[in-house]
Amino acid sequence: MAWVYVSNLTQQGGSVLTMQTAGESFDAIVFGEKAPGKWMAGSENFHRTQLQQAANPAEEADPGPWSRWPLPMVGER
Repeated sequence: MAWVYVSNLTQQGGSVLTMQTAGESFDAIVFGEKAPGKWMAGSENFHRTQLQQAANPAEEADPGPWSRWPLPMVGER
């Protein structure tokens, strides 16, 4: 779970929470990396990332307020 303060809704590729193994595998809550203004669950080389994000809702909060973002994990991670 991450509490997030987005100061600029046009920023891209910022992770607010990342979990990484001892190797190179990671999962993260990322803003605007593949689709501007949208949150996504990111991963190394997009291995576990939803590639088509057009249906994901855009962030609607005004820049500034704190938001809470959970990242549910399934499996061995």
